[in-house]
Amino acid sequence: MDRVKQKLRSLPAVAKREHIRVKWSLGQGVWAKVPWIALMDERHTTSTQSGTYAVFLVSENLQRVYLNLAQGVTEYLNRYTATQAAQELEDRAAELRSEVGELAESGFTLDNKTDLGSDGTLAKNYERGTIAHRKFELEHLPSDAELNELLEALLSAYDRILLGLIRTPISLDDATPTVTDPYGIDEALDGLFAGRDLIEKILSVWATKKNIVLQGAPGVGKTFVARRLAFALIGSKEPARVEAVQFHQSYGYEDFVQGYRPTDAGGFAVRNGVFYRFCEEAAKHQERRYVFVIDEINRGNLSKIFGELMLLIEPEKRSSDWATRLAYSKADEPPFYVPDNVHIIGMMNTADRSLSMVDYALRRRFAFFDIEPGFEHPAFATYLSAKGVPGDVIDRIRSRMGELNAAIAADKVNLGPGFRIGHSFFVPNEQVTDAEVWLARVFETEIQPLLKEYWFDDPAQADSWYEQIVQ
Repeated sequence: MDRVKQKLRSLPAVAKREHIRVKWSLGQGVWAKVPWIALMDERHTTSTQSGTYAVFLVSENLQRVYLNLAQGVTEYLNRYTATQAAQELEDRAAELRSEVGELAESGFTLDNKTDLGSDGTLAKNYERGTIAHRKFELEHLPSDAELNELLEALLSAYDRILLGLIRTPISLDDATPTVTDPYGIDEALDGLFAGRDLIEKILSVWATKKNIVLQGAPGVGKTFVARRLAFALIGSKEPARVEAVQFHQSYGYEDFVQGYRPTDAGGFAVRNGVFYRFCEEAAKHQERRYVFVIDEINRGNLSKIFGELMLLIEPEKRSSDWATRLAYSKADEPPFYVPDNVHIIGMMNTADRSLSMVDYALRRRFAFFDIEPGFEHPAFATYLSAKGVPGDVIDRIRSRMGELNAAIAADKVNLGPGFRIGHSFFVPNEQVTDAEVWLARVFETEIQPLLKEYWFDDPAQADSWYEQIVQ
């Protein structure tokens, strides 16, 4: 791809346009279903997530390549529901199509009837956002001279469109701030030991359901995944739009929503809790998504913490029509509601023995997703290799933890799949100088105590498995 990128830059149609930036992706962390090479005018956009640009899209089966004038789809998905975004993409494509009619003379088709051969959400929206396209079959790719002619025609049309876009920038909403650090699925998957299909599914459900829970065994990286998902849902890496708390047995409504708290003068006064304040801020910018993260969501007394908010967080009740006067509110204060742009994500450890079954009220209001151990994911080996861990040590970790997790999952009486051990125990932050010493330390100080806890009533079983993984 780097060689293709350099070749494109050298073509006269591209080389003479100093503002054109060439960027490509085969996927980050996992292979992309639709690889691409984009040519973007950096005065207008530097990310394929927003704006208009020329792009080569490769079909999932690698048999077709499209040269398109296209739109970034992430900005639409962040602003609208999935159905609305699809319609907006098509409407905007039709509007721009009317300005580039001369592309038909160069063999481009002026519609969005492309076929990338993929059922992925991004691929379908790539198709919807297409303004004009030229298809090449694998057996009939153009020569360099032919490609240069096509790019000259396409980039000339692009130049003319951008004259208007740069002078009068297109915005989905006049109040929508400029995204300075775009963040989408590709960025979320970079270094993540999870498949694109799962991440796309979670984001799609979360956009409409509003409330989700990531559940999994210790060490599967739920918090890490949650943060990536939060930025991907927002569409940019803006920590100011993400708030996080951790529930515990002493956490209450007064901390979360509102209640009497001690004052410096020695008395008590009504204070708004962290979620109340977060909703107030989100309500000021309802064109932007905000994410509230709850770690250990099943450790708190949910009825006690949420109170009447258990009703207000339901997706169909996210409006002022359902505003409710809170228990501690003063008579002159407006009723409270949870804005539609607030999205909640909770994390739940499935191996915590101290927890009872999750409240059915929570089950009904949240969508649940399982996060699995990622030992076998290709990115796991890639990450460890980059940290200096030799291939034979990586293979040993995979095989021994695979056997151990299989035994844990099979023990349906005491343990089960929810107690399997995650990959995060084996993800070093620093370079590994001695892999054997590092691995022995992980087994001894992190895995062995966990095994003793798991088989607390059968220490011989715990010792036996420890001996098997360290031998």
